[in-house]
Amino acid sequence: MIGLQYLLFIHDIKYNQLAHMINVSPVTISDWLAERRRIPLLRINQLSNLEIFKDIDKTYFQLQLSTLDLLHVFNFIPHIQNKNHIHLRRNYDL
Repeated sequence: MIGLQYLLFIHDIKYNQLAHMINVSPVTISDWLAERRRIPLLRINQLSNLEIFKDIDKTYFQLQLSTLDLLHVFNFIPHIQNKNHIHLRRNYDL
């Protein structure tokens, strides 16, 4: 899983919502998440400027995340921790 996909999951954002936020098609988002296409630097900059991703290092959007990376990103988002903690453990064996 790449960082962007994980961020969408923990923020409960759908592909089409993100696509609308940065003015791309949902197919483009799907291609990025399936790693058929890399996320262009312009779009990474747009993502990092979104309020919901402001504390996330730009490298995480495209990075193939390990379990340790998942925890690292998760710890940057304290208001999400209580909401999805059990759900995350069930899906990712954290």
